[in-house]
Amino acid sequence: MRIGLSFAALVNKGGIGRYVRILARELPRYFPDNSYVGYIPEFREDETRKVLEKEKIEGWELVTVGSGNRWAFETSGLPNAISKNPPDLFHGPDYLAPKLNCPVIVTVHDLAFRLHPGGMALRSRLLFRFMTPQSVKRAAETGQVFCDSRSTLDELRKLKWIGPGEGTVVHLACEDEFREPVSREEIHSTIDKYMIPENYTLYVGPIEKRKNIGVLVDAYNLVGMVLKRREEKVPPLVAVGPLGAGGKSLLKTMEKSSDGYFHYLGYMDRSKLRALYAGCRVFCYPSMYEGFGLPPLEAMSQGRAVVVSNATSLPEVVGDAGILVDPDDVQGWSHAILRILTNEKFRIEQERKSIEQSGKFSVGKMCNEVMEGYKKVVGVTGNE
Repeated sequence: MRIGLSFAALVNKGGIGRYVRILARELPRYFPDNSYVGYIPEFREDETRKVLEKEKIEGWELVTVGSGNRWAFETSGLPNAISKNPPDLFHGPDYLAPKLNCPVIVTVHDLAFRLHPGGMALRSRLLFRFMTPQSVKRAAETGQVFCDSRSTLDELRKLKWIGPGEGTVVHLACEDEFREPVSREEIHSTIDKYMIPENYTLYVGPIEKRKNIGVLVDAYNLVGMVLKRREEKVPPLVAVGPLGAGGKSLLKTMEKSSDGYFHYLGYMDRSKLRALYAGCRVFCYPSMYEGFGLPPLEAMSQGRAVVVSNATSLPEVVGDAGILVDPDDVQGWSHAILRILTNEKFRIEQERKSIEQSGKFSVGKMCNEVMEGYKKVVGVTGNE
């Protein structure tokens, strides 16, 4: 097969960018008998090529698509470039795919652009609101629609963008390196660098309203009150991730209301993150809405006990390995965190469950399911 993949989101720092990079890096390794074409938007060409080199992504024929912005790339650049030498199928891994003269696959990660639009720039929000429904319907007709979770697939069906029997779930996976053990020396080196006491509670993700971190801060204040009454040390609540929409003002509010427990470390690369996961006592993820939820999976891959919202896709990710709490239940969050911090037997059992649950997700499994989707599409269309 000759497989085309959009590289428009390859440079993104969030989960979608990581999804594209994993596919770009691993598909040629797992399935070397195919040929691969990556379409690079001209306005991101230099940045994209740097990421390709840094991530050691090889085995792709690279096609630069003339475009001044994402709108132009999706609406005119891609159709023109692909029409000259169409692949057997084209995969839009970031919601979007134009009308093409080949079968189309689209991955829908979530519907945040529709349900929680405050986290996106206006131009991007308009692009995804306008093009995603068309792209999904086009993919359902000519190829396949992948969803990161059953939750997102159900949302598409409720909107009637796809029919009852259309679409398939391909769960995400974090990079295999998150499963690698981290030495005590590396953990201590990392937490010493950022001056974090041991046994901290960790959150990883953007600082933005949808992630619901304010509830976590309020719950942690209750945790601190209880531990102080018991004359026990209160470990810090550490947050790692970029500042999202409204993140600066949200961060100031949390720092003022946190009673001194909250520490924000900013954005970090994977190597530092792995050590921070390994060193935490409990990982918390209070998000109101997710299409999957990579951070809890990363934490579980390091054998950490996790507390997550019982919202949207997160129960699919953590299974029975995590404590599920209503995203707005401050008391519930404080009780769950305290249980892990103060009950060693329970924490150790949760850590065991985390390792077991994380083993259900892997890069190899994700790539195999993606390739099965590709083969099905090519077989249906009669191509080889």
